Amino acid sequence: MPDSIPRTNLLADCGNCLGLCCVALPFGKSADFAFDKAAGSPCVNLDENFRCGIHARLRNSGFTGCTVYDCFGAGQRVSGHTYAGRSWRDDPGTATGMVAVFQVVRDLHELLWYLRQAAELAVPPDLWAELRAALAATDALALSDPAELLRLDLIAHRGAVDELLLRTSSHHRAGARGPAPICAEPTCAAPTSSERICAGPTFGGPTASGRTSAVPGCTTRTCRTPSSSPSSNSTPLPGIRTPACRRF
Repeated sequence: MPDSIPRTNLLADCGNCLGLCCVALPFGKSADFAFDKAAGSPCVNLDENFRCGIHARLRNSGFTGCTVYDCFGAGQRVSGHTYAGRSWRDDPGTATGMVAVFQVVRDLHELLWYLRQAAELAVPPDLWAELRAALAATDALALSDPAELLRLDLIAHRGAVDELLLRTSSHHRAGARGPAPICAEPTCAAPTSSERICAGPTFGGPTASGRTSAVPGCTTRTCRTPSSSPSSNSTPLPGIRTPACRRF
């Protein structure tokens, strides 16, 4: 289901943005920024094509803060979808609203990023369904028109999503298990018997199609073989290479 919202949609694409982060965000002279800038005021380094004039030397110019900022893809969505390519420069009447809308959509896209990650964890089907619903609802909100976005009770929506994410995190960290994984034959550095057990977290719940799909988080599998020692049920093998695990 997370594939219904491609990960690339939640990555900044400055080439398709109207320089919104360079206008909307305030910053103060510090170790991260070379001078003060007020919210809604275009940065002096923003050129006529909505590109950063010092992008290649931001850190050396005293703008480390710019290099670590992430809009989670909100910039291109507001520029291309919400305002259909209308520029705040060509249509100054949109500038104030566009800045405010960008900040709302940016927060929604951050929630989409977290929800998409959470939906890839090992959770039971009912919790997975809640994550799917929250992901779809949040994406629908981000597609709203400017007036609807500015009326949105973002604090309430974020609170509801935070509660769901906290429940998901608690469940996952408690070691909840879904169906046993179907693991491809791993390669171990030590000789082994024909029987191997891949231990680790699995993904709960069937896919809509009923087919198997790759399980995210299948990166810490431990390969073991039955032990002849009466004090141990299995013997870990060093040098295990991550197997490809799948779920039904």
